[in-house]
Amino acid sequence: RLMALNPFSASEVSRWLGNAAGVGAIIGGTGSRLSPEGLALYRRLVADRRHMDATLAMVSQWDLGGLQADLSGIDLPCLFIVGDMDRAVPPAGCVRAAGRMPRARVEHFPELGHLGHEEAPEAVSARILAFLDGLA
Repeated sequence: RLMALNPFSASEVSRWLGNAAGVGAIIGGTGSRLSPEGLALYRRLVADRRHMDATLAMVSQWDLGGLQADLSGIDLPCLFIVGDMDRAVPPAGCVRAAGRMPRARVEHFPELGHLGHEEAPEAVSARILAFLDGLA
C-alpha cells in the first residue's frame, strides 16, 4: 500500500523491472511460461508509468475478506479456472473457495500457471465455452 502512495514508485518499478530480465522474472514467478511475444507485451506494460500507477493503486486496495465471508451465499453457476502451476494465487485456495460455493466448479490445468489464459488461450476458452453451454 505504501508503494501506491509514493508518487515515484511507478517510475522506479518501471525502471527496475521494465527490461527483459525483470519481466521474465515477474512472469516466471507466477508459474507461467509465455512466448517471446507475450513477454514483449508485458515489457511494454511495465514500461508505461500510467499503467504501473494504476496497477499499484489496484493492488494496494485488494481486500478479499468480505468476499470470502460471503462465498456460501453465492448461489450462481461459477467456474474456477485453476492453473496448477500458479505461484501467485495458490490453487488450493481456489479449490477451497469453490468448495464453499453451492454451484461452483473447478477446472484444473496441470501444466499452466497464473496466466494460463495467455499460455493456452484456446484450451482455456474451450473449457469456458463448454461450461457456458452446460448452462443453457
